[in-house]
Amino acid sequence: MPSGTTTPFGLRTAQPVPTMMRSTAGPTTTTSWTPGRQSFDADAVVGELAAAGGSYVMLTTKHHDGVCLRDAPGTGDRNTVARGPRRDLVGEWAEATRRAGMRFGAYYSGGLDWHARPTDPIGLRDDWEITERPLDLEYAAYAARHVRDLITRYSPDVLWNDINWPDAGKDFGPDGIGTVFEEYYAAKPDGLVNDRWEVPHADYRTSEYQHLLDRETAEQWEHCRGLGLSFGYNAAEDGGMRCRRWRRPGISSASCGGVVGCCWASARWRMGGCRSGSRRSCVGSADG
Repeated sequence: MPSGTTTPFGLRTAQPVPTMMRSTAGPTTTTSWTPGRQSFDADAVVGELAAAGGSYVMLTTKHHDGVCLRDAPGTGDRNTVARGPRRDLVGEWAEATRRAGMRFGAYYSGGLDWHARPTDPIGLRDDWEITERPLDLEYAAYAARHVRDLITRYSPDVLWNDINWPDAGKDFGPDGIGTVFEEYYAAKPDGLVNDRWEVPHADYRTSEYQHLLDRETAEQWEHCRGLGLSFGYNAAEDGGMRCRRWRRPGISSASCGGVVGCCWASARWRMGGCRSGSRRSCVGSADG
């Protein structure tokens, strides 16, 4: 069964560990950095993933807090090159992954950025629909610049967007995601995009824990989850607990034609051909 690993903040790297807090006075960000920032060795970590049977790595290049693991355009000092480890972690992960003979994918949170557009954090409600996401054209252009930068500098095998894409950018305008897709496929003919842009086109579908399970009926799909119930290391979850929780989704994914993208404390690769023939028909209205 093909499998991959999704790599977010932490994971004994020099990555930042920002904490976003919401109070009555508004959002406040406090930032600390993991120790040993100079000792991080991407080749060593990727080597462990390859030895465990992983076939791809999906790096969290920017999560909802807006911190980029490279000097992305428009981020000023809010990235790991300007502060903290002062290293291009995306480049290090990409190079190490390819040296190991694995595929490299780029996770990007296009649907939320609590720095560029402060909103209430996920988890305040029980429903999966996130209504406070940014929708405007200015933010859509900001996010499009980030994705174009990933394509140009790192040529990812997968573009894995999360949450949604700003509605004003769901078109083929200069900064529309349809135009960005065309540029991506021109530069990377065998590249893939997932479904969380919430536009008509996707090369494969994704589910996550108990969410979006209806997408597992697609011809190509990936189940994304942590080893336990946390997308990262959780000392309260022991190894036995993680193994028991993994048994069922792993067997289900293998038997139904899917793939498991495991958040090892986080990377994913999913290959398959389900791309539509007409690029212009792939991206529809703001309603997706």
